[in-house]
Amino acid sequence: MAKLAEKLIIPFIIAIISIAATFLITSHFEKRARLGYQLLSKTSLIEIKPDIRNKIKVFYEDKETEKIYSFKVRVVNYGNVALRNQKISFQFDAGAQIISDSFVTKPAEGFEEISHTEGGVQSNKREYIISLLNPLKLGDEIIWNFITINNNSDYIKVSARGEGLEFNVFDPITKNEEILSGLKGLTVLIAFILGLCLGYLKQAYRTGKKKFSKKFWALLLISGVLEFILLIYLFK
Repeated sequence: MAKLAEKLIIPFIIAIISIAATFLITSHFEKRARLGYQLLSKTSLIEIKPDIRNKIKVFYEDKETEKIYSFKVRVVNYGNVALRNQKISFQFDAGAQIISDSFVTKPAEGFEEISHTEGGVQSNKREYIISLLNPLKLGDEIIWNFITINNNSDYIKVSARGEGLEFNVFDPITKNEEILSGLKGLTVLIAFILGLCLGYLKQAYRTGKKKFSKKFWALLLISGVLEFILLIYLFK
């Protein structure tokens, strides 16, 4: 019984160390500032054809126009650190004129201030500063709505910069929080299995055993490869 306990204790300790190492690696690499945007819609509300422009006049809030566009953009913090005093800008093509810009926050109550930056209101561009945007897993998000006229196209450019900031198009499918949580749990489980295998291997070599079954080597190889792939995916 004592020999059995001695054989099991080393693999178990190595497995625990593997899990601890996995948590340390994830906690180190996951602390990233990440801001993402999702273009929910861009719609041409009206466009007068050239052959009837002289016969029809369209006004939007007392402004004559031949084209009206609507844009809806969702902005989220998909990292795991809060973003403070974060600037973000929305720019449309050179001919566009923004006649309406607004936003809705989640949660609706208690959200920190969002305001235009100095010089952030231009004919075809808006720049804002977000006082505080918590990670998406805490429920924070902002949806901007723009109405523009006289656009030459449905072009829109969303920009943001900051120290250490990763800014990308946000894909809610690939960045689904439930999927990531499941993958992290799987990573810990595989780390435990890999640790047991390595501990058993070390203990076996100490006792003079040098031959192992193909199933053991397959388990060791597969768990090692899967752990490597999962860590790469979670930190990319």
